[in-house]
Amino acid sequence: MKITNESNAFNNALNGVSMMKSRINTKIFIDENVCVSHFPRVTIGSVTRSIANDASFSSCTRTTQRFAVEAVLATGNSVAGSERTYVREQEVVAALVNFVGDPILRNAYFNGASTLVSAYEAFHGSRSFAILKRILDGASSDATAFDRALRLLRPPSIEQRVGAIEALSEEGLDGTTRELLSQMVSGWSVADRIAVINSFLDWWVSDNDLDLIEVIVNSNSGDRPAIASALQPRIRSLTSIGQRTRLRLILGVV
Repeated sequence: MKITNESNAFNNALNGVSMMKSRINTKIFIDENVCVSHFPRVTIGSVTRSIANDASFSSCTRTTQRFAVEAVLATGNSVAGSERTYVREQEVVAALVNFVGDPILRNAYFNGASTLVSAYEAFHGSRSFAILKRILDGASSDATAFDRALRLLRPPSIEQRVGAIEALSEEGLDGTTRELLSQMVSGWSVADRIAVINSFLDWWVSDNDLDLIEVIVNSNSGDRPAIASALQPRIRSLTSIGQRTRLRLILGVV
């Protein structure tokens, strides 16, 4: 990330970002080409340091850049000069965020990759993350690697999103699974979340379906009014009085 500001400006900027302060060592390493935050799990001297020991891939350092840019911008500082840095890698990171959601990527970066692997493999199947990792690990010698990775990270269809939710919840909705699902769907657009909920309401509706709808609606409380407005007409389609009442409570339209 090519940035010309003095190092103390970056230190002051990052010190002011409360949402990341507990995770960022405010010492910043700057040379003529790159500014990299000293994040946990990242060795500054290595451009291929893993997100976690079991799920490394070459975009990790580009994920560091994403968070560093975010932190600096949040304090009103300029990142001019960094726009054309790691362009293809940043495309992959952005596509991954669009695929599994920013909270999943952020949690994986700071706390280990298990949730990222689980969310990704809910769409593509068991051990599929290893394929993505292998492609990206070979990017330095394979000119087609980024295009191949981006094909794997095309935005999933509504059917795929529904299938991923069902796959992640098939063994029940304990607290850990609820949190994983919430992180995953919170990054989806309101339109996609409404479409997924409509899919659950299109057939026979079980109590588990309502559990999943509750997780989706609660994943981003700021979007609740828009979701409730779109789904309120569906309430009367439920044959069970108990389920109609519960859906009203979920949507906040009692």
